[in-house]
Amino acid sequence: MEDNRRSGNAFSWVGWLVFFLLIFGSSFLPPLAHWLSQQTGVSITPSMLIAAIIGGGVLISIASSVIQAVNQGRDSNETRLPTELPPDFQAPSLPTSSTPLPSSTLSEAKLKQRALGEQKLPPPPQFEPIISPRILAFGIVGLIVFGGLFGILFLVASAI
Repeated sequence: MEDNRRSGNAFSWVGWLVFFLLIFGSSFLPPLAHWLSQQTGVSITPSMLIAAIIGGGVLISIASSVIQAVNQGRDSNETRLPTELPPDFQAPSLPTSSTPLPSSTLSEAKLKQRALGEQKLPPPPQFEPIISPRILAFGIVGLIVFGGLFGILFLVASAI
């Protein structure tokens, strides 16, 4: 749970960076862009700085999450399926009989197998709509009504 919380916040600081750039960027980015243009001789605009800062932040965030995932994979004890069978493992043998079973015994065995198989199956998935049908119908009717009103208004306004 805590790992999910940490990995979910991997890009949250990029959001804060964008927020502060939008709020405070208009005061300090133009002088910074002008100074960088003088120092490098390349024309740099404030929008280019915003794009470079956000792009760099995203790249740093991706690199840090990849490095964190690699380090976490080394540190944790991963549970994997065994690739080799233990020496005392014996495969279940299939019943092989040369004498045919009576049909009544065979049908009873199939019925028992079906009953056991049906008990182990999960219930079938149920459809649960995301949007209530009433709300969807109300939205479609509202869209048609407002579209009609807009069309009438457009026709009347163009005639005036």
